[in-house]
This record gives sequence, structure tokens and C-alpha cells, in this order.
Amino acid sequence: MTASEGRRRPKKLSAETKWEIYLQVTCGEITQADAARKWGVDVSTIISIRRTVKDAACY
Repeated sequence: MTASEGRRRPKKLSAETKWEIYLQVTCGEITQADAARKWGVDVSTIISIRRTVKDAACY
């Protein structure tokens, strides 16, 4: 495997986009898998966004 065939660089999402993703997934408007496809990120990124918002709300 060459360098060009390796892993993709992570897509940078703005804070506003992350908040929009969080709201849509939490309200049930969209599934985590659909959100990941819509914004071109991995499902683990969606899970991380949700975890970060949840943890921040506890403090």
C-alpha cells in the first residue's frame, strides 16, 4: 500500500456543524450512521461528538 492509498485525513468540522449533528442525532431526526454519511465522517466521530457534549453538560 502506498502513501496515497493509506488513511484519509480526518475531516475538520466546525463547532456549529458538530452542534447541528448532535441536535439532529439526539432528537432522533437522523441516525448516527446517516449523520456520518451525510457529513463524510466515521461513525466513531459522531459518537465522540455526542460524548463530548454530554460530558461538557455535566460540569
